[in-house]
Amino acid sequence: AVEPARQQKLVGNALEADVEIEVADDALLSSVEGAEAEVEEVLILSQVRVRKGVATVASVKRNPNARCGRCWRHKASVGLSERHPELCERCEEVVVSLA
Repeated sequence: AVEPARQQKLVGNALEADVEIEVADDALLSSVEGAEAEVEEVLILSQVRVRKGVATVASVKRNPNARCGRCWRHKASVGLSERHPELCERCEEVVVSLA
């Protein structure tokens, strides 16, 4: 779903994508629910949502969030930190722990 969205210029790259995956198979759904962060890592995406669907399909729209200056993911937490407003929550934790 991401590649056609790129070809249509909806997103420039996968990290700009906000992906919703509808899963028809209950066993597959239960194995993926709660593991969205891992799915984002494996598929190199900024945001993934999973829900029950009639068929297993994915839809893509442009992610409205700002891009993290470290990991380049578009996350809602970018801009919320007073110390590191350019970082997402995850990257801020890493930077602070290394300081």
